[in-house]
Amino acid sequence: GIVKYRESDKKDGIAADIKQFCEKNDCEHFVVKPTDEQGGEHVKFFILDEAERAADYILALMKDNHNVLVEKRIFALPIVIDGEEKDWNLRVFVTRDDNNELIVGDMEVRIDKIGGPVNISLNASVMTFESIVERLGMEEEAASQLKAEVEDLAIRAFKAIDKGMRDNEKIPEQAEQDWAGVDVIITKVGDRMKPVILEFNDHHSGGMWDLDNILPKEEEGRASRALAGLMIMRACRHKMEKTAGKIEAVGKNE
Repeated sequence: GIVKYRESDKKDGIAADIKQFCEKNDCEHFVVKPTDEQGGEHVKFFILDEAERAADYILALMKDNHNVLVEKRIFALPIVIDGEEKDWNLRVFVTRDDNNELIVGDMEVRIDKIGGPVNISLNASVMTFESIVERLGMEEEAASQLKAEVEDLAIRAFKAIDKGMRDNEKIPEQAEQDWAGVDVIITKVGDRMKPVILEFNDHHSGGMWDLDNILPKEEEGRASRALAGLMIMRACRHKMEKTAGKIEAVGKNE
């Protein structure tokens, strides 16, 4: 939906905004999060009947100089591990190849108990995408299709954010964004699995090291391998350009 910014310091007004938002977006459950925190800090879940309590929480965050976001809560496909139902989401690593084209380097599953934000910083466990689709009992073709949809969604999100920031002059024209962590929830609409964007994290995003910890030794670093290759290529090109500049300058002096 369209993001609408509102300014309010009154509990009744905030609670009314929440109820209007939930009615318009058909949501019984919603999420309150500060926009300037990371690692799942201060993220809380509420239901519509708790709009007044959520308003109190928002006022407390605003008092601490936080800007606050209210989102519809999206529920992941249920999964049971060791007899316990878990919540989970994907961190999708978007980077560039040595042709400067956007690609997905890899993705990891973050999984934790139900009831709070699922984030590695809050002690969520990590598993591979291959492991989660196996636990979901997906056939190979369906799993490949889902992965392709997730990758396409993450890359489109990267392009949209990049364009929006450039249009608003938040990124210099000559600068490149080479890395992002796109958080995705897999939910179900009818009989179809559907990936939904949860959050977009810029180059500060992490998690690739946690993925390395569960990969075979020979596969470590696969999330950032393309980025490392791109950085090496750019460094070599920069050195060649500087060398060419020196040769040209010497030629002119002669």
